[in-house]
Amino acid sequence: MKNFFINDPILDNIDNIKVAEDNRDVLKGFYGVLKSSEEYLRFVFLTGVSKFSKTSVFSELNNFDDLSLDNQYSEICGISESELNEYFADYIEEYSKEKNITYDEAISNIKRWYDGYSWDGENRLYNPYSLLGFFKKKELGNYWFETGTPNFLVKILKRNVMDIEDPFEAVTLFDSDFTIFDVEKIKQIPLLFQSGYLTIVKKEDHDGRIEYTLAVPNFEVEESLNKNLFDEYYENTEKTFKNLKNDILEELKDGSCESFYNKLRLEIANIPYWLKIRDWRYYQSIAIIAMRSLGFEVDSEMATHDGRIDSVIKNSFVRNDSVGTVIIVEMKYSQQDSVKIDNLIDKAFNQVYEKKYWEKYLNNDLIVLALAFKQNKTRLEIKCKIKVNKM
Repeated sequence: MKNFFINDPILDNIDNIKVAEDNRDVLKGFYGVLKSSEEYLRFVFLTGVSKFSKTSVFSELNNFDDLSLDNQYSEICGISESELNEYFADYIEEYSKEKNITYDEAISNIKRWYDGYSWDGENRLYNPYSLLGFFKKKELGNYWFETGTPNFLVKILKRNVMDIEDPFEAVTLFDSDFTIFDVEKIKQIPLLFQSGYLTIVKKEDHDGRIEYTLAVPNFEVEESLNKNLFDEYYENTEKTFKNLKNDILEELKDGSCESFYNKLRLEIANIPYWLKIRDWRYYQSIAIIAMRSLGFEVDSEMATHDGRIDSVIKNSFVRNDSVGTVIIVEMKYSQQDSVKIDNLIDKAFNQVYEKKYWEKYLNNDLIVLALAFKQNKTRLEIKCKIKVNKM
């Protein structure tokens, strides 16, 4: 994995151009020594190095090959699907037994969280750091972002106008765009790619010019964007999901979930097809992502005396509300053609009332949001419905 959370003398000082340029000159001198000693060197391999253009950091070392986007080396970093099953089968089996799920279900969970990185748009790799963290703790979690806060990235995002309208939508670059990466003029999309927040999902040749489509690689990265990086960046900007959050909250209080429904459909539409799974846990996770991307504070799988609540949107986001509002979210999923989606909605509401999930929040104003997902081979149907203070 290309990861820049370890100190980078240029990017860590990106808000002080003079210091960053001085550090760049030091690095230029270091690489220049390598060039002057080439008669003594048989093979030199550099990795984990920010891809500044050759005319800056590497101007003194101009006879190397950049393998970053070379198809021959697209699987040189990371763990492939075959390697996962060959070398980690015992760990996967142990995890599946502990969680009382099948081996294939365990693989699906791991893939959703840690797979998806690609440097050619075809071969997909798992994040090795996260994968090893998962096998160590036997819990799905965000291990990659916790290695350190990419302060340089936040600084750049705050300093410049954002290059991406929506960080969760796919964007396209041409091969030449990856090399425009100087201290004085850092572009954000290549930076997000190099720091692991975007990866290549498609590579196409347009009359000899290579076009790359970039997107968020997996659930772990999307969660990092939602909970950390963009939440901090958008704090001081108008381009934020939080503007939409207040409108959606008011709609939910009034008994409407239309805007939330539209947000959820957008989240699902933006997920690459190879990450999609026909399973209720998958759609539960997507719904949680949609809620968190709006800035809501969400707890999932909340235990009660008679069961588990799928998700709870807590009152921390409510402003000027003396008692606070809690939204209980119950989700139902079916692949059976005979099951009507309205029946799934009714089943969700009935479960909340029969198991008295609301008793845990008697001191709050309560809203129940029922979500239903009905899926067949070619079509996904989604419906939501609200009940306010009906306990």
